[in-house]
Amino acid sequence: MFFLDRLHYEILAFLAYMEQTNEEKKVREVLLEDIRKIVAQLYGDATIHLFGSSVTGLNLPISDLDVSVKAPHIRNVRKALFQFSNRLTVRGLTDRASVAVGAPVPIITFETTPSRGSIHVDININDESDVKGTEIIQTYISQMPALRPLVLLMKTFLLQRGLNNASRGGLGSYALANPGNRSSEEINDPMTSQSLGVLLRDFLFYYGTQFDYETTYISTSVAPGKELKKDADANEGKFSRLSNSRRGFPANDD
Repeated sequence: MFFLDRLHYEILAFLAYMEQTNEEKKVREVLLEDIRKIVAQLYGDATIHLFGSSVTGLNLPISDLDVSVKAPHIRNVRKALFQFSNRLTVRGLTDRASVAVGAPVPIITFETTPSRGSIHVDININDESDVKGTEIIQTYISQMPALRPLVLLMKTFLLQRGLNNASRGGLGSYALANPGNRSSEEINDPMTSQSLGVLLRDFLFYYGTQFDYETTYISTSVAPGKELKKDADANEGKFSRLSNSRRGFPANDD
């Protein structure tokens, strides 16, 4: 068990190392304030808020900034997104902003200029699923303190291999938020039980050798966190891939 005990503390050291610095936080705060000013100019009393990993605490130093604009008076969201994207470029926040109108939730996506940190930003207008998805993850984290350090570690592992983007077949926070079969003490009080190394080993073992990718998927909507059987007809030709059901939460891929 010495190896697993040592791994526990190495995970904690990694977690401390990956925390955003005050300078990194300041850059994001300034960026968010600039976006807020543009929203006020375009849409008057509209409000903005963050969602996703920036709110749940599952963000890496290079994680996207997910922003939602609430403007009930906007009827033509597509037109508003193009108007907004043009203003972002004019104000110098980015050299190029794209509007993904064909996405389940239409968004503006862009990367800020190097002087602003080269931060990737996604913005939606009047989407309700972002709040629901964020609340689900916050509930998981509050119930399972071991979840945050392990998810951050796995997100980095996947990022290094280009497998962290759920929209391109990778794994995001939702697919990673599954505790596995361990005792409640190891999951609920990992610092006392020094169980992070054990939980990481079990996660890799289970999803590497035990999970049935051909017939099973993980639900975060119908039965949150449960493994359910795939519909063979609906998934014909799509077996051998990890599926994660997020019905009702299309915007939350981080």
